[in-house]
Amino acid sequence: MQGRVLQEVIPWLVAQQPMKSAPFLLDHDPALLEVLQKNHLTPLFYKRLIKCGLMNKVSPAFCRWLEHDYALALRDGLRQEQEALAMIQSMSAAGVEVMLLKGADLRLRLYDDPAARPMTDLDILVSPDQVDRAQGVLKSEGFRLQSQCVDPLPGWRIRFRNELHFDPPPGWPLLIDLHWQLDNVFRFYRLPFTRLEEKAITAEYQGYPVKLLAPEHLIIHLALHTYGEPQVALKIVDLALALSLSLDWAFFLEEVARFHCQRPLLVILEGISRLIPQKVPSFILDRLGQSQPSWIEKLALRESLGSLTGHAATLYHHRRLSDWFFYLKGLIWPQKEYLSAMYGRPDRSRFFRQILAPKDTSCG
Repeated sequence: MQGRVLQEVIPWLVAQQPMKSAPFLLDHDPALLEVLQKNHLTPLFYKRLIKCGLMNKVSPAFCRWLEHDYALALRDGLRQEQEALAMIQSMSAAGVEVMLLKGADLRLRLYDDPAARPMTDLDILVSPDQVDRAQGVLKSEGFRLQSQCVDPLPGWRIRFRNELHFDPPPGWPLLIDLHWQLDNVFRFYRLPFTRLEEKAITAEYQGYPVKLLAPEHLIIHLALHTYGEPQVALKIVDLALALSLSLDWAFFLEEVARFHCQRPLLVILEGISRLIPQKVPSFILDRLGQSQPSWIEKLALRESLGSLTGHAATLYHHRRLSDWFFYLKGLIWPQKEYLSAMYGRPDRSRFFRQILAPKDTSCG
């Protein structure tokens, strides 16, 4: 049921012009509400109903649920906007240049109402050489590094991972994800900061200057972030709306080739095209389809090595023996500070028991 509902609803949600009819409203009202809530689409659906003049087509009970969900989303969204601005200002005062990612970026350039695009964390991208300064800003504001993100060895995460997660201080709803590069699909596909920053565009966030990914890099990042994810409805909506931006398709193809990510982009964009015909030019799909993945890429796409897939991808990108030694040492023999952060005390025996029964607790 969910798949059929979303196939009908998503094209209607992302249509550029108001649509005066919505057949899916007529036959599965309760199921529709359940699907929308599960996929965090009720606020956007509510706004779209109003814009299309279709509120009189839903039952009073359904309408009340939509209004309730939208009111909560509006309350949270306005507060999140205030806190995101405060964080951007704090970073700027410390000399840290911030690039917005994911929800904060999408709200700014794709959604005219912060309530229409729910989010639970603020993703920011900074230069690798400003990570320490950015962490200092977050800690001074009361944010706390999540325990699984403590360095197993000094400098290990900045070399082998792409982000750190920070829990907010009491009363703040937004977690902070601090990125210095973008890794996707078991860390196999990498979008380095230098290239993203070189092509970034400047925008204003509530009157304050920020940077955003170039539209073509935005499409690549959203598609890679969507690949293989179990809950993709909201991400598909994001991507479909982003495809309506002014795009340089020749540059897009150049960057996809630069990042060697043709195969996952083909899978996601073909899916978008089946759902919303003519959303992606056919020549783009043809060009993406001409590339054949390497054997190591196939391992990542198929998750052939199970829980070891991400480790294999990391070692593939860091081919010096000294990097391999340092990486494996961090995994096998982390420093006491890491063990204390994870278990409350430097319990190495517990750490080894978890290695034998592995569970992914890595950060980024």
